[in-house]
Amino acid sequence: LHYEMKQRVPQNVPSYALYWFDGSTHMFVCLCPSSSSVWECMVYSTFQHGFTECVHDLGIEFDIRMEVDDPEELSAEALESEVSSRLVKPVVAQPKFKHLISPNHQPRTTPS
Repeated sequence: LHYEMKQRVPQNVPSYALYWFDGSTHMFVCLCPSSSSVWECMVYSTFQHGFTECVHDLGIEFDIRMEVDDPEELSAEALESEVSSRLVKPVVAQPKFKHLISPNHQPRTTPS
């Protein structure tokens, strides 16, 4: 069972959270509770790109980015659901396009 991230984030002020889900999926979460002031939300929204770029410069790539306004959205079940809904489905190999052949087409022959 995943750690209850909602217990670790502030409940009434905006914050960023980095979460490594199952050791394979890096998540970036921007939490901006509805009880926050408009100014606080604007500040966090404005600096979000710069923050993620700094983390990127440290070599961390985010597989999932989330913006939530209620810490309850960060329960273990909600995180599992988010990851499973966003996982990249394996690409099924498509058959290659077969070139259409004219009914009057004659195979090439080489002179002998």
